[in-house]
Amino acid sequence: MSVAMGMDAFILDPLDQTMMSLATASRTLAGHDEYCMEYITKVREGKIHA
Repeated sequence: MSVAMGMDAFILDPLDQTMMSLATASRTLAGHDEYCMEYITKVREGKIHA
């Protein structure tokens, strides 16, 4: 995963919910999301698929 190696900028379609879900999940799995709060918040708001 490029996020684990330090990549922090991507060119993605922000309307593609699948890609945004993967980007958020990868940040969470790489340890960049303390207590998974960003991930949980986006799932609750319906911005990403769980």
